[in-house]
Order: sequence, then C-alpha cells, then structure tokens
Amino acid sequence: MSLLMALVGGFLAVVFLAAVTVALSVRSVRRMLRVMPEARSPAPLRWLWSPSAAACQHRRLRSASSIARATGLRHDTDGWVAADFATLARALEQEAVNLEAELVRAGRTVGRARRVLLAPVADHIDRYEQSVARLVATADDWSSCTQIATAMRLQQVDDRLDAVRAATSAVRQADAP
Repeated sequence: MSLLMALVGGFLAVVFLAAVTVALSVRSVRRMLRVMPEARSPAPLRWLWSPSAAACQHRRLRSASSIARATGLRHDTDGWVAADFATLARALEQEAVNLEAELVRAGRTVGRARRVLLAPVADHIDRYEQSVARLVATADDWSSCTQIATAMRLQQVDDRLDAVRAATSAVRQADAP
C-alpha cells in the first residue's frame, strides 16, 4: 500500500512540475509578443513564427518599439538634454500599443476584409518605423554633439584612477624597509 502511495505521489509530483513548466513557458512566450513590456499583447502566439501578413507586421512593430525603448533608455542621462528622449520613446511605445490593437483587429478578420483592413495599418506601421528612425537619428546626432561632456567625464575617472595609483605607490614605498 505504501509503495502504491509513493508511486501515486511521485506521479502527481511529476505532473505538477510538468504543468508548472508549461505554464511558465507559455507566459514567457506571451511576453515575447509584447510591443511594450508593461502592456499585455492581444496578438495570438502563432504570430511569433507565422508567415502571414499580420504576423510580419506585428514583428516589424515589435522590433521598432524595442528600438525606440532602447533609445529612450540609452539617453536617460543626468544633465541638460535638449529633447527628453525617454518621454519621446515612451510616447512611441504607447502608439505601438494602439497600432497593435488595430493590427490584431484586422488580423482576426477573414478574406478580402483582412486585406482591406491591413493596408492602412501597414501604412501606419511604416510611418511608425520612420518616426522611430528619426528618434534614433536625432539621439545619435545629440550624442555626437555632447561627446565633449562624455569625454570630460571619462577624463575625470582617469584622473581619479591615476590619483589612486599614485597613492598606492606612495604607501608601498613608505612600507618598504
């Protein structure tokens, strides 16, 4: 009897662990669909690999949104900034969420209606990608303009490291017999 209970308990433990693993895997895959990390995606899972027009547009939108987010994070610095790149990137991400809702709505229709509804969404995604490209270009131009400030910060770090090295050398000389 105890052997049977042990087998049933072991079987239930394996089933439970398998269920938890599957649930965590599905959760991870669903997160990969998001155009904005904080917003759940209504897109179907098959859009991660499907060759359909709606799925391809969704992947383009996801890529552009992640580029905008990375640009906003990269330029979230201290000091004076001519344009608040983080805020602009956040606005672009919010627009991606709105576009995703339109894309999913169009992608769920069938036949000719799908093509009719997808055309304007595809145009909006093209425009979105152009806006992201402009954000990245502007951020890169800003970085090249403010390179002096970056160089000055690096020089300050180098100066501090030189001072630490000189102090270490002085302590070693003082301790030497």
